[in-house]
Amino acid sequence: SAGHEAIGHFLCSELKTDLTKCESLLDIIARIEKKQLFNHHYIGKHFKLNLNDDGAEIIGTALDFDAGEELPEGTELYDQEQEAECGLFDFKMLLLDWINYISDLGE
Repeated sequence: SAGHEAIGHFLCSELKTDLTKCESLLDIIARIEKKQLFNHHYIGKHFKLNLNDDGAEIIGTALDFDAGEELPEGTELYDQEQEAECGLFDFKMLLLDWINYISDLGE
């Protein structure tokens, strides 16, 4: 797993406390696990989520910009909070934990 910051930002900015959206993603993961679906692409306001048998990939939509010109030599853009990958099972466990967390918030 890399870029855990992006996963936290994805949960907070895209899923928020939307149980329906979380459960929909769990259903999609189950279909991928059963080989009924090969991949799924979710495009949110701040992040894109790609799911497939290999895992989950979260990419910030801010990385889609084109500066229009090359950056000065030696310049590096900080993208650690914009990209993350993990296994499909790990992402499924994360979603289940997130559902428990947001359910506790409503009590």
